[in-house]
Amino acid sequence: MEQPPAPDNSRNNSTALRLACFSGGLPLLVGSTAFAWWWISRSDIPILLGIGTVIGGPLLVLVATVCLVIALRKRPRVSRTKILATAVLVFSNFPIAWGYWEAVSAEVSTSRYRFVNESGIPINHLSLRHRERQIGSCERLEDGESIEFSFSALGNGSEGPISFSAEQDHEMIGGETGVMAFVFTKSHVDIFLMRNGRYRVRVQKFSAGKPAGSVQETDSGSP
Repeated sequence: MEQPPAPDNSRNNSTALRLACFSGGLPLLVGSTAFAWWWISRSDIPILLGIGTVIGGPLLVLVATVCLVIALRKRPRVSRTKILATAVLVFSNFPIAWGYWEAVSAEVSTSRYRFVNESGIPINHLSLRHRERQIGSCERLEDGESIEFSFSALGNGSEGPISFSAEQDHEMIGGETGVMAFVFTKSHVDIFLMRNGRYRVRVQKFSAGKPAGSVQETDSGSP
């Protein structure tokens, strides 16, 4: 009596590896394309594409991981070199995606806030806030000194107003700077602290990470 043909495990292995390569390579390809597109155009559209890849990519990597496990368990096993190469392709998504995210975040959304003390007296207990969250502080800023803080609305998941508070000659000063932290717009903000609780805010905005930006100055504080 003829024995039924044995299942073609090598074919199953090959299919599993192909699916692992596809599932692991797709987010890498789309993410790299989005990054290159953004690097050339500095447009917001590839940023949105990249965010979609970051959200959907882990699911595809999970599918690829399951396929790798299947390829390892089937016999006869395929070449370990092929499995290792596929695994490197799949799991390289994480460090590469992190590098792209950091580069884009720093370029399009990390704003610099610089305080300059021009009041003639020391400033104490200086605090910079985004909504209700403190993003920088300084216990004492001498006359003529300056200090810088950085903040990314993209990295912190929300947009909102920037405010500050400080103590000048035993009185509290500060309030809203008139500056909003936006996800896709970075700014260089200079806050000049002057006498009698007054302060001047100078804002240079860089929409979509472009090298040139608009400049606006406003005076605020006590009359």
